Amino acid sequence: MLSASLSDTTAPAALTLTLANASLSVATYHATVVITATSAPNSPLNVPVTFDIAAAPIPRLEVTPAVVTFEDTVGTSAPAAQVIAVTAIGRVRSPGSRRR
Repeated sequence: MLSASLSDTTAPAALTLTLANASLSVATYHATVVITATSAPNSPLNVPVTFDIAAAPIPRLEVTPAVVTFEDTVGTSAPAAQVIAVTAIGRVRSPGSRRR
């Protein structure tokens, strides 16, 4: 649903368009906002509006680096810890980590 609000009843004014897209499916939508003024010779003025609702990206996790290798020698202190950056692409819930 597209709604419009005007900041003032006389020009200059700002027309704010707001899209409520929660109930819309993936598609391209078209609407026309009609602006009228009794004293303007070009009234009504039609403003075409197009909005695209795209599919949400497929959620996935990415890690950097992709591979972690520890090298050590028997009888020495443990190797330094390594950090893995975990990034969410799309809406991903990460409840934690598991070791296998």
